[in-house]
Amino acid sequence: MVLASSVATAVAIWALASPFSELYYGTTRYAWLLRLTALDLVANAYYNYVYYVALQASTRFGRWGLTQVVWAFVRYGVGLALLFAGFGPAGLIAGWVAGDAASAALGTYWSLDFVVGSRNKAPLIPALSIAVPIAIGYLMATVLQNVDKLFVLRYIGLAEMGSYSIIMIGSVMLQNIVYNTLSGAIYPVFVKFEESGSLSGEAVAAAIRYVTVLTVPPFFLLAALGRPLIRLLLGPAFVHDWEAFAVLMVGHAAMNYDLPITQALQARKATGTLGAQVIVSAAVIAALSPPLIARWLATGAAVAYVLARLTGFLGVAAPKARSLGLLRIDLREYAKTVSAAIVTLAATLMVEVVTGFSLILLPLYIVLGSIVLVVSVRALSVLRADDYLALMEVTPVSLRGLVSRTWSLLSLPMPDPKKTR
Repeated sequence: MVLASSVATAVAIWALASPFSELYYGTTRYAWLLRLTALDLVANAYYNYVYYVALQASTRFGRWGLTQVVWAFVRYGVGLALLFAGFGPAGLIAGWVAGDAASAALGTYWSLDFVVGSRNKAPLIPALSIAVPIAIGYLMATVLQNVDKLFVLRYIGLAEMGSYSIIMIGSVMLQNIVYNTLSGAIYPVFVKFEESGSLSGEAVAAAIRYVTVLTVPPFFLLAALGRPLIRLLLGPAFVHDWEAFAVLMVGHAAMNYDLPITQALQARKATGTLGAQVIVSAAVIAALSPPLIARWLATGAAVAYVLARLTGFLGVAAPKARSLGLLRIDLREYAKTVSAAIVTLAATLMVEVVTGFSLILLPLYIVLGSIVLVVSVRALSVLRADDYLALMEVTPVSLRGLVSRTWSLLSLPMPDPKKTR
């Protein structure tokens, strides 16, 4: 079904490539690039089916990992080789096609028994009732992550879209690293709780607290460091959009409390709600992007993205979680965490403004911001003695000494020694 819809979409892009190119780029000369992208859409859809469904279901994880290595090597090797050979963007897109096609062929060979299937067919309706909402959610998530770029391209031009896309990629990459790491730790636990009938609001509240403590203050510090960081990593051509980066980082941080809630809903198999949440978010970003981009350019696009994510969660996921008894946020603890983050953001920005956002002083900004972060966390009692105990439980034995010394060096609250025995 997914492959068929991808083929249909690719055919539509191929047929309408010229008017699409004229609409967004002001010329039809980029139509052939869109047609190359349409080819990759089909190759990528089949690769995802083989890699994430058939090969993963076969539990041949060694070959599963090797397929990903081949995908990356061919995709970027061919793409960069053609780029340096003078083929421009077409070379990069050809690399995408080559990587997806090569890994799809290899994955098919290694999981042919699962691709073809057996004569014994599993019931389809129960699986679809869970899978279809997730598929819709992922589809709309892709739309949500890209529709703002289309509005940037349409209203303020190709150059600004390129700058905004790089800024968005940078912020989303950091968010995805955190999201994937934490969700990989939280979701299996929630599933285990759900199977035993013990998934509750208290478990979700505890996860929310640790997620926010771990992510909100550091993300706010990164937002404050946005201008010199972008100049260091991307060069002066992208510095003018540092406010968009700051808005995205603050938005990611402030909304990270939704991670445990969405993981709990998925464990409870409320996948229809998650799909509806992303659809609402996509609709909101489509409505807000034009006026906000017209007013604040790329920063307006970032604001629209953050507001869309917030609206989707508060309007759809939060009410469903509340009705299932899974929405429980300790607002006092959350307020303390956000307050520490705001103090860190404000203090770091103040120093940067006074010193002119100097690239040379970036190490000083990082050190001062980190000091303010630790001091504010201590002053507001964001971390407690029982957090030390929880941290030691999940820390490997070989690292517990280092963690304990670091905790003590930062003068964070220590538990009663009798409780640690």
